[in-house]
Amino acid sequence: MSKQHLQKIIHSCLANLRALLFVGFGIGSINAETLLKIDPNQPQQEFQGIGCGAIFYEAHITSLATTKKQSEQSALYDAMCRDVRTNFLQLMIRHNHEPVNDNAEPQIPDFDLKNFAYTDHTIAICKAARERNPQIHFHATLYTPPAWMKTNGAETAGGKSHATIKPGAEIELTEFCWAFLARMQKAGYNVEYLSIAN
Repeated sequence: MSKQHLQKIIHSCLANLRALLFVGFGIGSINAETLLKIDPNQPQQEFQGIGCGAIFYEAHITSLATTKKQSEQSALYDAMCRDVRTNFLQLMIRHNHEPVNDNAEPQIPDFDLKNFAYTDHTIAICKAARERNPQIHFHATLYTPPAWMKTNGAETAGGKSHATIKPGAEIELTEFCWAFLARMQKAGYNVEYLSIAN
């Protein structure tokens, strides 16, 4: 996203905020003194629950089973998803299930399944979570697209071009996220919430 585009978005948000303050609070100017009162007896946002995250360290979470410590592994899953009211489990869409562009046509996915090996841990965690809490919701987060989609050519942020997505790569990014969601659905775990960062 260019600096000019970002400035337009910010200006638009400020204009909407001014309109909201004018209409909702009867304030004629954004520079006028504003007093907002919070009444805890009038909730404005619904609290839908709490959750835990299986991000960055999925293989650590499943490592007890890997080392044949099944009772300890079960106790960990109990602590994560049974002993507290875990409504949401956050999952990570890693940047590396498409290390290079699979093809020139984003509407024809052609992924290499070996690049999805990391999801074996994710699926094991989802299975344990669902067994302990059938009502749990899955929320996937992409923290960064692959390096080839980004202007700085790296999974990390920063650099002169600030790690934005390359112009025209939006559909490729959609395909990339869809591939993870499809992988999880095929394993029996539908992801209901998706967020994209960086």
